[in-house]
Amino acid sequence: MKKNMNVHTVKACLMFLLMLSSAFNGCLCDNEALIQNVYFPTSKSLLLISTDAGETWTVNETGTENELNNLSYAYSDYGYRIVASGNNGTLLSTTNYGNTFTNQGTTLDLNFRDAGFSASDGRIVLTSGNNSHVVTSDGGETWLTRSTGSLYISYIDINPALTLFQAACSTGDSKHIYISTNGGLNWLIKSADTTNEDSFDGIKFLRGNLIIAYGSNGLMLRSTNYGENWNKVTLPVTDRIISAASNPEWQIVISNTDTRGKFLKSTDLGSTWVLKDIPPSKNYTANIFAMSYSGDLIGAGYSGSMVKSTDMGETWREINSGTGADINDVIFINNSLVAAIAH
Repeated sequence: MKKNMNVHTVKACLMFLLMLSSAFNGCLCDNEALIQNVYFPTSKSLLLISTDAGETWTVNETGTENELNNLSYAYSDYGYRIVASGNNGTLLSTTNYGNTFTNQGTTLDLNFRDAGFSASDGRIVLTSGNNSHVVTSDGGETWLTRSTGSLYISYIDINPALTLFQAACSTGDSKHIYISTNGGLNWLIKSADTTNEDSFDGIKFLRGNLIIAYGSNGLMLRSTNYGENWNKVTLPVTDRIISAASNPEWQIVISNTDTRGKFLKSTDLGSTWVLKDIPPSKNYTANIFAMSYSGDLIGAGYSGSMVKSTDMGETWREINSGTGADINDVIFINNSLVAAIAH
């Protein structure tokens, strides 16, 4: 019986042993060149940062295995404070673009679904579908839990011009839209024209008095008087809408669809909509969007898929996000600085 093995057999055995080891994070190659665009699964949430409007990305581990769902930001003494929130009360912030994180998590077992924020005055509100939410009014330095009594708020947004004016909505059996004029201390229930099968998945201020609320089965409602009255918007699809990105200066609003290779675009601040083409990335169609003040668009979704448009969604090209993890949220902080979270 031979006691020696050829070099290929030895390499194969070493590869097998290393893959069984939790410390394995690389590759065995015949040369020292790195394998590009190959990503190994991670159980930790990631913060992605771009300083060139989404062209290239730096991937930072957040240190938490809890899934992060939402991003927000505020101005701080250090520049920007980026806040990431998610499951099991996870609440992280960074003032150095993800090099280090501060854990500001709550003791409440809340799975944060949404983040409404106003960077100009440091207001951030995190909602969970529960009858309490977590808020800060000093840009994320301190946080407190606020009860909403019998109201169960799932999604929220803050008016960028009148920051004490907030709009929210709930899901489940009690589907309502709520309006607050005092920073969320008190809420008024507004009627919503939904069917039993419909459910809200988001709400967004488009400009001043204009708000849209959206959700399942092509549900979209629009208000032109600060949420006092709502009208149903007819969409060219009956898909679930979970994302809306807007640029009030250009009157452009972008939303996702479940239809492969398609997205929704409005050029009149959500009054009318058309279906537009969008190329898949990594075989997925983007389901979340962000838009800069200058009009750049980033679309992202499953398995690190990402595309970019510089002409308001007329044409798109694929972008390498640097990860194979699912991207849950993406935001423009300014025209160059973009953040995304993935898990």
